[in-house]
Amino acid sequence: MAELELEQLEPKAFPTLNGLWERSPKYLFHLPSFSAAVGGTPKILAIRKGDEFVAAFFFVQQQGKLEKRWLSPYFAPFCGVLAPAECYEANTKTERYWRDVLGLLAESSAQFPDWCTLIGAPGHLDFRALQWKDWDVEPHYNYISRWGEAGSWWEEWDNNVKRQVNKAREEGLQCVVHTPGKSDVLRKLWIKNAAHQGLDPNLADSLEALGNWLQQVESGFLVVVQSAEGVPHAAGLFGNDFNRVYYLAGASDPELHGSGGPTLLHARALEEIDHRNLPHCYDWVGANTDNIVTFKRKFNPQLEVLMKATWKSRKSSWLSKLRG
Repeated sequence: MAELELEQLEPKAFPTLNGLWERSPKYLFHLPSFSAAVGGTPKILAIRKGDEFVAAFFFVQQQGKLEKRWLSPYFAPFCGVLAPAECYEANTKTERYWRDVLGLLAESSAQFPDWCTLIGAPGHLDFRALQWKDWDVEPHYNYISRWGEAGSWWEEWDNNVKRQVNKAREEGLQCVVHTPGKSDVLRKLWIKNAAHQGLDPNLADSLEALGNWLQQVESGFLVVVQSAEGVPHAAGLFGNDFNRVYYLAGASDPELHGSGGPTLLHARALEEIDHRNLPHCYDWVGANTDNIVTFKRKFNPQLEVLMKATWKSRKSSWLSKLRG
């Protein structure tokens, strides 16, 4: 029986993972081209068994002043591990699969940069093989909304959310749906709002690249909330796959706070999901900070727990203690 081998793929070899993606649950972020599209330097580690790829890990490289990091790709709620669909079913065979695959990754930790973060896909909760090799494993929280008939999501929302939507519409705010490549308004709002919301202004370029990629793969749309005069209040970029529709990125004008624009943005996005007959599963992409949770919880989503694993070199562990 062939042994498992781990190798780092060069960008030109990324398409060789397409066959594995076809056998996977087909999440948007597991498309080999996604990591290369969102900016930064993509790093893909693949595990081969004989002539066949059986797993892959996706990262984007971030170079800091004191340390180099491999992070989960920007804007993705999760991006690991690309695996066959049957491996997400809990049984003895899949337990052995995760033990072997993650064990091999852990054995290679010495080859990594100072910091490496991996966020598992929904249904993959067994990270013990990393935990046993001194990776920090912790819950990573997310929100999702599911609904049946078109429009039934409205009934689940808190009354104050509905009032915000109605207020925004009564005051003349309008929603315009664009192809994802037309991200200029969102890009400008992102930069304008960066200091107010603690966003990284440098990700504006990655945001533009992501919009262009979504348009190429025909898997998304963009919504702009604006006044009758065309002044943008909020904008959001949404991606979809066979499983979900994702709120990948959004920004609003801090000078127009209170207009109801950010709330109306989500109402229009869910209307568009119904209109396009996309999956009735809306991924809010993250519920890990208090201010984000405070806003998203008003839509009464379902809490989803993913798993996050982080490896740190001795230097990074020391720097983390200093920051703490």
